[in-house]
This record gives sequence, C-alpha cells and structure tokens, in this order.
Amino acid sequence: MPFQTFETPNARYQVFHDRAAGQDAPTVVFLHGGPGFNTHGERKTLAPALSGRVNALWFDLIGCADSPAISPEKITWQNQNDDIAAIVRHFVGKPVHYIGHCIGAFMTHDLVRRHRDTVGGVTWYAPIISVSDVFKSLIQRSLREERLNPAELTNEQRHFMDRFLSIPESGFGLPEITFVLEMAAKIRGFQELYWTDLGAMERYVGWMTEKPFAPEVYFRIMTDFFGTVDKSIADYTGIPVHALYADDDQIAPWSAQGSKVVAQIPHAKATLIRGGCHWMHFQKTQETAEATLAFLGR
Repeated sequence: MPFQTFETPNARYQVFHDRAAGQDAPTVVFLHGGPGFNTHGERKTLAPALSGRVNALWFDLIGCADSPAISPEKITWQNQNDDIAAIVRHFVGKPVHYIGHCIGAFMTHDLVRRHRDTVGGVTWYAPIISVSDVFKSLIQRSLREERLNPAELTNEQRHFMDRFLSIPESGFGLPEITFVLEMAAKIRGFQELYWTDLGAMERYVGWMTEKPFAPEVYFRIMTDFFGTVDKSIADYTGIPVHALYADDDQIAPWSAQGSKVVAQIPHAKATLIRGGCHWMHFQKTQETAEATLAFLGR
C-alpha cells in the first residue's frame, strides 16, 4: 500500500487513504484494540474485504511500527486520540465510521467526548466494558482449568495474585499489567484461550513477525489508561452504534462484556458472528466485513 506521511507534535504517521469507493462513500477508520499492536495484519485481511465498498484510513496507532513517536513521553492515551482526530480532519474533513476492536471501544468513547465532530458512526468488534475484569477472568479461568499451576509460582507471585484478584480497576497500574504478562507466559495452551482456529492464529503470528508487537507502547498506554482515562460509556445520542460479537470469544465473552456496553446505548445494534473468536476479523474476515458493510449501508 502506498502511504502518505502525516506528522503531529506527538508522532510521525504513515497513512494509507483508500478512496477506491468514490467520494460519496463513507470512510472507515480501524482502531486496534491492543496498544502496541500495529494494523499490519488488518491491512492484509480486512482492508481487501472492505476496499471498493467504503473508503478507509489505515495507520498504526502512536508508537507502533509505522507510527514512531517523537519521544516515549509522547505515547499517551490522550495524545493517541488527539492524533486520530487530527488525521481524520486532515485526510477526510468530515465524520468517519470508526471500527474499534476490544479496547478500541474505549477509544471511541473518548473520541465521542473529545472529538465528536469526527464521529459519524461506530462499529465495535468484541467490545469490552472492563479491562481489569478481562485480565482477572483470564487468570481465574487458567487456574480453574489447571492451565496455570500455583505450585510453579514463587511465594511473592502467589501473594501478588491474591491481591491482583481483589483490587478494583482503579488500583491497576504497571505492576498489575506486568504480572498479567508474566502469568500469560506460564499458562499452558495460552493460544487456545484467544483462538479457536489455530490456522488463523498462525497467519496472524506471521504478520506480527513482519511488524512486531511493541511492548514498551503497551506498558505506557495501559498504565495511562488505568491511571487517567474516563472508563464510562459516552453519550452516543445521534450516533449509529453497532457491535459485532463472536460465539467462541474466549477472552471477552459477550454476556460478560459487550452486552453490558450495548445495554447502556438503547439504539445500539448487535450482530453475532458464528464460529468467530475474539479476533473475529482474522478468523471470520468475510463475515465480519459483510456485517460491517451491511450496517453502514442500512
């Protein structure tokens, strides 16, 4: 894909503007749910499935592969969303339809509050209502299914786990985030908790090898997220909202996460992607794209 460079006071972005659908078509912007992850995989799969039917802006979030930050201190949640809005205003100049995966729902909440003029509509893939609950559920399930063996942990790790499972979201910070990643490395069959289609997972891992995950970005953004970000659901009055959820989402089951988001937005619509996992846009790309396009074209 040919990119154009766009600079903000925070980062230098490589932006691809797909305008193949024509000037009257809506524009979509994909917001990755994992800070530190780039959109390389989505540009390989989801972009072709959408191209020609909607226009699109594709770019990595702040600090990721093709969007290096000016300095580490610039990698903050607020700077990230301010830059997203600046890119939209520069390349499109009118509201766009945001697609937010997982934590991307919180990005759209913030964009609606801070940059409402850029939001024409929202589609969420596997939205969540509490990041800390997702982390806790991962650890609790791993213990319950004996994927994680407490006997293999140090006394310090076991004491920290007891605290970890009891603190509220407001108590999460760098130590808790670090602990989750330490435990993930010890969980047997960890990949199966995310993926029900290991072939799709292998393709994704291959793309991530080309454009690696940036852990320093993950730590900075998530620490900022827990410490400063308003976690409440924004006022979506007048903004079309659509949630896609998968019946095999092992990380953020709809009943525990997304349904609670949608319940607070009376006009929101929801669509089930059958046989999909938390990364439905990789496992069920065509179905995910068609459901997205159907909502846009309603």
